[in-house]
Amino acid sequence: MVLLKVIYGILYHSCNHHLYDLILSIFPGNYFCGFLFAEPADIVIASAGGFPKDINLYQAQKAIDNARRAVRPGGILILVAACPEGLGDEAFTRWIAAAQKPEDLIARIHTNFELGGHKAAAIAMVLKDIQIYLVSSLPEQVVQQVFVEPFTSLPEAYNRALGEIGPEAKVLLIPQAGSVLPV
Repeated sequence: MVLLKVIYGILYHSCNHHLYDLILSIFPGNYFCGFLFAEPADIVIASAGGFPKDINLYQAQKAIDNARRAVRPGGILILVAACPEGLGDEAFTRWIAAAQKPEDLIARIHTNFELGGHKAAAIAMVLKDIQIYLVSSLPEQVVQQVFVEPFTSLPEAYNRALGEIGPEAKVLLIPQAGSVLPV
């Protein structure tokens, strides 16, 4: 395993202090920043950022959308998000329940845009390029309905990813993926 970089979601650590001051003067209290990375990683381990960003999968999807940018095509994103309130949004849940495969969600968004459903389609679009492992408290069958692989612990998910990619995998950690954008 080659650890590329650990990215801190706290704005000050991610940006130089002048940029930090400028952004906080425009958006006081917000912690969002991008980071530059040299190459996509084989495995990205990302946290949604804790409560409330991981209260449900609907909210945690923001971390998927950000972190996927750091994963090479064919790589694996391991998302850590508790999701104690389940899938979340009603439309999101309906869209997931109605789909037989990720492509169903993508086709549906092209013919019938619906707020909430758009996040289900966004996850499906990410799955065209990478695998997603989800470490959460969600029941296994619920996670499988979203077409991602369920895990109950990070070591279990990480070991599976290493087994699939190989011991020389390049790994990137993004502890606050809902607030950090790889660019």
